[in-house]
Amino acid sequence: MKHTVVAVTVIASMLLAGSAWAATYGWSGLGGDNLWSNGNNWTNVANGSSGTAPGASDTAQFAEFENDVVAVQANVTVTNLKVGIGGMSITGAYTITVTASNGFGTVASTASGNASLGCALSLSR
Repeated sequence: MKHTVVAVTVIASMLLAGSAWAATYGWSGLGGDNLWSNGNNWTNVANGSSGTAPGASDTAQFAEFENDVVAVQANVTVTNLKVGIGGMSITGAYTITVTASNGFGTVASTASGNASLGCALSLSR
């Protein structure tokens, strides 16, 4: 009986902690403003949900030909930053930190273009 209770507790903990697992969030810009921190501007690529901005273990992804200006109004940390081509820019007086805790953090652009980063970018491992 003890083992059953422990197993159920472990499984429940894993299910409840699911939101803490790494995810890829794509910029949708549907939050009514251009703020990075507004979760309604991001969509979870795997399940289509919105309401959460990318966190330290996540990937922030911007689509091809994105033409938005995204404002970073606080320091941000992600594991990966993917920027498509187009006139999109990220601005702010804060730092985006890409942390490769597992050794695989990346900053990537799918092709050359006019995307710009108007805030500090810190790469760490």
